[in-house]
Amino acid sequence: MIALRGILATLRREPRCPPREACVAAGQLAEALRRPPPGALAEDGDAEAETFFINVGLCLNALSKHLGVGKSHWEPLASVTAPLLPRLPARQLTLALNAFSRASAAHNDWLCAAAAALRRPDRGALSAQDLLLALSAFARALHRDEDLVLRLVRDDAPPLVEELHPKGLAGVAQAAARLAEAPTAGGPPPPPAPAGAPAET
Repeated sequence: MIALRGILATLRREPRCPPREACVAAGQLAEALRRPPPGALAEDGDAEAETFFINVGLCLNALSKHLGVGKSHWEPLASVTAPLLPRLPARQLTLALNAFSRASAAHNDWLCAAAAALRRPDRGALSAQDLLLALSAFARALHRDEDLVLRLVRDDAPPLVEELHPKGLAGVAQAAARLAEAPTAGGPPPPPAPAGAPAET
């Protein structure tokens, strides 16, 4: 846990650390995720596992803001995070989705695993920000999963209408419209998303 907190401190430091240091932090993060706490993959994870997963989401989100970290550093992270996705709390899962899509490092298999984790009945409730992050991440990666998008818009969005406000509702509509034009999930890898994609954190 101390390792993840140290990595997070490096990535959040102001002024921002140079690209080389961020790349080192990415490598350290991948190494830490290869050896999660003993209870991390258990159905009834303990408090240590919960803290671990919170730090995973925060580290990935902070790393995605360092534009000098390339795909060669994100690809190992995709491999080590994929088995952990079903255990991530809702907020950390959407942060991970946001991070990988911002870095253009979310390949189709990883996105399918993230979508499956979002479908889990025990994933917890989404906040308005979580909903926007998830939809926007799939839209940015052009990963069209009609069943999941319908579930998010039909089941998760209505209770959040007041919290979303007009700007958030516009973001939901924009992401859904972009996904309507994307290839169906499971098809060939999509091209990189253009600049200006909605909702980042």
